[in-house]
Amino acid sequence: MIAAVVLGVLAVGVAGILLLGRRTRFRRRRPDQRPGQRPDQRPDQRPDQRPDQRPDQRPDQQPDQRPDQRPDQRPDQRPGQRADLSAGQRADPRFGEPLDQKAQLDPLTGLPNRRRMHDALGSTLARDAVAVLFVDLDGFKPVNDAHGHEVGDELLRQVAARLSACVREQDVLSRVGGDEFVVLMPGVATAADAESMMYRVRDALFAPFTVHGRRIRIGASVGVHLAPSDSDPDQALRAADEAMYEAKRQGGDRRTGGRHRADP
Repeated sequence: MIAAVVLGVLAVGVAGILLLGRRTRFRRRRPDQRPGQRPDQRPDQRPDQRPDQRPDQRPDQQPDQRPDQRPDQRPDQRPGQRADLSAGQRADPRFGEPLDQKAQLDPLTGLPNRRRMHDALGSTLARDAVAVLFVDLDGFKPVNDAHGHEVGDELLRQVAARLSACVREQDVLSRVGGDEFVVLMPGVATAADAESMMYRVRDALFAPFTVHGRRIRIGASVGVHLAPSDSDPDQALRAADEAMYEAKRQGGDRRTGGRHRADP
């Protein structure tokens, strides 16, 4: 009889403990939480998120990252930016190198400047041949003198746009001086391919421009140099520059289809 009473008391005690445990677990979930959420999560979070994350973040992101960033990026970087670049840099897809936009881009046209062009030429010549085209505008100075720098600057921007439409995706177009541009054509080692680009450039710049309501015509003298791999970049640029001056001495863009090339 005593044993039965003891067993009954124990059974009641165990049942009470189990019921209390169930109530305790039930009370740990707040009324504003959704099924599947952990007690330490906010109501607006997904079940797979950490408590320190925002609702719009992926589970693998850090709390200070934007939703469009990769987990390896810093908060100040753009979505497509390489993780090893600073916020003010982008990677040049043609060479895989960091490109500081302020230091290596021409502020007027947005093209690579001489410094960037020289670096690109050196890195490409280390592994491949490059055709170097040196472009000097014919008749730009009279336009600048007659109509002012505002018209001259806009003309240069339009020249940059036309040249950009001429070059291939893998080519490098740069502005290296006031009215001078350089085109680098990696992998081009034949005169025919380089001269084809020369004629394309000359034709593009011979067509009239419209700047602030004014119809303006200019031309271009183009020097071409075929630089084999392992060439010195400074020597390659000098050769293209000399070829350009030879073209200018022969009349510049005379529409005669003359060849202006410095042999490597």
